Amino acid sequence: MNDKQPMNALREDVRVEQPYRSLSPQAIICLILGVLSSTALAHPILFVLPVVALAVGVMALRKIRANPAELSGARLAVLGVALATLFGSWVISYKLASEHLLSKQAREVGQSWVDLVASGELRAAHQLMTRSDDRAAERADLAEYYAAHREARQAFERVFESEPAQSIAAAGEQARVRIRRAIEVIRDPNNTAVRYACDFRRGETDHEFEMVLLRRESRTTTGVWYVVEVSQSGPGSAPP
Repeated sequence: MNDKQPMNALREDVRVEQPYRSLSPQAIICLILGVLSSTALAHPILFVLPVVALAVGVMALRKIRANPAELSGARLAVLGVALATLFGSWVISYKLASEHLLSKQAREVGQSWVDLVASGELRAAHQLMTRSDDRAAERADLAEYYAAHREARQAFERVFESEPAQSIAAAGEQARVRIRRAIEVIRDPNNTAVRYACDFRRGETDHEFEMVLLRRESRTTTGVWYVVEVSQSGPGSAPP
């Protein structure tokens, strides 16, 4: 009997020293949102999940620290915040890497267009402004092709009888065209477009213009990049 009394007293002390603490609802929500943050990799709109998870996690940790005797779940909140940070950072890194790769691919086609125009191969340059399905055969005589295809000829004339393509073609290699930087990358399920800020020099003046390249896509195929627009922009865009 004497041995049991100290044990009972110890148990009573434990009950007093360790009162029940309820699990923080915000901590649970944060953990759930942290796990669901992985879905942000599937679609950009779901990037809201890791953002909300971080906000809820911070709120949960603040409430737990303010009421340590009443609330528990700090580890759950920390885990949720860690998952949200991991997947959120992953999404941002993937987006930046993907846009860099797309921009590089499109830039190569844009540079090919510039080189062809500068060397006077205007028909070949115009082929890069045409969807792959509508282009001439690989080894076709382009002079004969444009002579025989009225719509293609008219499209060619519209491009090289307007600015800035006309001035770039007239200046040739002296134009010193620069594709400076990608302004924006736009993606949807069917298309990817990249807009570039460019300039060229004629005389002592730099003239700004924009170039837009597009790639059509589907779930089964990836299209070929082509130039869809070359247009004037900014001050000094109209050659004298």
